[in-house]
Amino acid sequence: MIEFSLRHPISIIMLYLGLMICSMLSIQNLSLDFYPQIESRKILIETEYIGSDAETVRELITIPIENACLAIQDRKDITSISKDGLSLVQIEFHFGTDMDVALLKTKEIIDSASELLPYGCKKSSVQLVDGSKKYFLFSITDDKDNLIKNRFFAEDTLRQELLRTKGVSEVSIIGGEEEEIQIIVDGSNLFHHSLNLRDVASSYNLTNFEFPIGSINEGENTYQIKMISRLKSEKQIGEIPVSHNIESGSVKIKDLGAIQKGIKDRKSFVLMNGKERVLVSVKYGAGANPIKVSKDIKKLLQNINVGQKNEYHFDILEDPTNELKKDLNDMLCQSAAGITITFIFLLLCFKSFVLALSVIISIPVCIILTLASLNLTGNTLNQISISGLTLGIGLIVDCSVIVVERLVYSSKISVWGNNVISSNCGSTATTIISFSPVLMIEGPIKEMFSSLSIAVISCVFFSFMVSFTLTVALIKLMDYKKTNVCYDKNYHKLVELCQSFLAHSTKTPVFSIVMVLFPIIFGFILIKFQNFKLDGNDRSEKLTMLMEFPDNISTEYLYKTGKELNNLFKEGKFMNKAVIKYDGNPSNSEITLNSLNSRYLEIILYTKKMNRHKLLKKFEELFDGPEFSIDLSANDTILKSLNGSLGRYVLFEENPNQLRNKSAQLKSLYECRLQPDEQSEIIEFKPNFEMFTKTGLSSEYVSSLVYDYFSGIDLNPMEIDSIKIPVRAIVKKENLELEEFINTIYLQTEQTHIPLISLGTLEKVKKDRIYYRENKMDAKILNPLSDDDCMFPEEFEILDRDKKQKSYLVREFLVLIFFISILIYIFLGILFNSFSLPLLVCVSMVLSIPGSLISLLMFKYCFDLNALIALVVLMGLSANNSIILIEAIKGKDFISKDEIIYSCSNRISSLLITNGTTILSLLPFIFHSTISISIIGGLIYSLVINIILIPSMLIMKKSDIKK
Repeated sequence: MIEFSLRHPISIIMLYLGLMICSMLSIQNLSLDFYPQIESRKILIETEYIGSDAETVRELITIPIENACLAIQDRKDITSISKDGLSLVQIEFHFGTDMDVALLKTKEIIDSASELLPYGCKKSSVQLVDGSKKYFLFSITDDKDNLIKNRFFAEDTLRQELLRTKGVSEVSIIGGEEEEIQIIVDGSNLFHHSLNLRDVASSYNLTNFEFPIGSINEGENTYQIKMISRLKSEKQIGEIPVSHNIESGSVKIKDLGAIQKGIKDRKSFVLMNGKERVLVSVKYGAGANPIKVSKDIKKLLQNINVGQKNEYHFDILEDPTNELKKDLNDMLCQSAAGITITFIFLLLCFKSFVLALSVIISIPVCIILTLASLNLTGNTLNQISISGLTLGIGLIVDCSVIVVERLVYSSKISVWGNNVISSNCGSTATTIISFSPVLMIEGPIKEMFSSLSIAVISCVFFSFMVSFTLTVALIKLMDYKKTNVCYDKNYHKLVELCQSFLAHSTKTPVFSIVMVLFPIIFGFILIKFQNFKLDGNDRSEKLTMLMEFPDNISTEYLYKTGKELNNLFKEGKFMNKAVIKYDGNPSNSEITLNSLNSRYLEIILYTKKMNRHKLLKKFEELFDGPEFSIDLSANDTILKSLNGSLGRYVLFEENPNQLRNKSAQLKSLYECRLQPDEQSEIIEFKPNFEMFTKTGLSSEYVSSLVYDYFSGIDLNPMEIDSIKIPVRAIVKKENLELEEFINTIYLQTEQTHIPLISLGTLEKVKKDRIYYRENKMDAKILNPLSDDDCMFPEEFEILDRDKKQKSYLVREFLVLIFFISILIYIFLGILFNSFSLPLLVCVSMVLSIPGSLISLLMFKYCFDLNALIALVVLMGLSANNSIILIEAIKGKDFISKDEIIYSCSNRISSLLITNGTTILSLLPFIFHSTISISIIGGLIYSLVINIILIPSMLIMKKSDIKK
């Protein structure tokens, strides 16, 4: 391969030019995304039972559905929430499950179980949970802050236009006001005229309608026929007859009450820096290019605003692609800095511009080929694969450096060619082996880091190929002459210093043993001080808080509280913007901690970038009020795919009563908060069935009729000036207490009107508003109020979800590292034809871990997922150092102690240059990710350990080397 490249350099360069052109064409189709495509493993079953309380929903709907779900294969966990009128059951499946088949099977089982559900509940909806949490968020306002107009504009114009935009899957609108026409009927008038609210609604709908009738043929033409009657004003509504009596004449709607324009009951609101706004949330579709989608949304808003004569103002609060673009820009800038530093380092080492340039060119070539590989393997360019490219940049030049270094310091290709190929093949294979198991195991590691693994594997593979082809061809084509470089004095001094050190260290085997034992002991000590976090990013520009309230708190009270909170936030100088929002109809796309309470204010503070702990401290200085929960996660998608969204500690029991008793006992011992733990006073109507029999009324009819009195009836909308305005018929209940209002409700029979109160008795009782269950057990989420983690007694059987997930993740990584070590051992056993030499390499790989931990402590980083990935990288890099030293003397006819020391000392330049280029190329990234600092620290430590350990062990194992 090397000889062919030397003889045909132009052919090699032309070949790579063709590959580069094809790769560039392929890269144009490379999709961009925030994170790797993590397949949803959750299915949500939603069932409505309107009018029923949480206890009834739990007993009659949730538990039967849970029992039916036990027949579903490959399920992992079943969680459920029972609320007033709503049951949510979520099934989580194991990694590797075919979710299309699981969804189909779940639908079949739920359809079969529908016969077990009570009469009156709606058909259960079964859907895959969409785990995407990235939204494009902006607010709308005009010069007059007309909330009605802004809301209508968002609903009528913006929503439709945004949904037509390619890559947009969902548009939600929060806040603003909606106008409606209200028919406010007096209950006494209904009683006087022997009518009910449904009579009014029916009369209106029969007057204001649009019905298709059919079609008629007339000659060659076919005409569609429809009957239409549209009201245009409130006055016309008043003239609608409801009933007619010969004696008293017609009773019109205006005779029963008032018709007026009003504002619909507030369901949501958004306060931005104290001013009310309309907020639009745009969700990115699966597989869409988020950068292109964001660009299209901004362009659309600009065009709409021009069409509306700049009447509206759009304030973009969140564009998640800014983070992705920032990562791309950071990678480009830091890569350029790393390439420049590496080039200067190589120039100083080789004293040749030609040699340094021939090595550096391999970096952009391999990066472009790697991007094409990501596209061909169906991966995206995301924040994880960008990290893989970051690692790849540090690994690309190693093979080329070894080729050039041997070319400089050897006389003939026949002398060093096969040796270099063997060395590069070994180092490349160990790196590939280190990442290959990631692609083979099922679990969160594969879901998140498969794209990173493919990026690294592609980088090292292409660097191996480039080193023997393009690098050699460029050196030949640029007419490099070996006489330009010679052994300088510094190199000789370095070799002599290394020989002296090794000669001294090998005289005392105890020294080598101590050097082996010390890092192992020190590593165990450091692990005790390391705090493992799923997300080690400690800086954030966004702080999200959820302030919870009892479920019976009104929207107006929440709005008032939001206004008061804004006054607090104005005092904080660390904030750029404060948004407080409430959505009364939150999407039930997934069971989360927020699902346990539908009444909460979401507070989003957009701050100047600062340390999270300082940010939290600033917030606590402002706040001294109700209980609140704080979410500081920066990578929601990754963290929630690993750790879920249901809190850390969980308390279980067989039934609600036992759970309630255990909760009370726990609260008496610890300062903690339990969710759900809310009771409310409910008025129960206990019917007198004898009266039902006498009057001929059914409980279903009575319930539905009374429901109309409380909630009102939505009617056909009116069209005024081509704008559809909703209409609602309601019963006037102003200035009436609840029990007084119930006393005014009469039910009409064929003979007379019967007061509701005569059909039964009213009783006030306290009941739980929400029930939560996990895996057929009633449960509560436990939140310690103290800063320190609670050490709960074993008898409480409290699940620590965070601890369980961390142990599972660490265990998975340990298994991964074990398999990597076994595979590397097998490969090196084949390469070296030895049992003991591969074992020596594996020991040196493990000894690089303390260096990684020390570097994290020095830079005050947490040990997170990126640091775990760095350990996998170190496995390959540390093995490379060992292979270079062993290859120096492998296969020689006569091996003595002096020969081993001399050969290892001569390889010190290769070790320093390869490790130096890797370290320097990663140096610009040390403040960007824990991956870089972990690798740099571990690599330096590995270099020192290998220089001391390998020669000493080789002297003890001379017989194995001769094989």
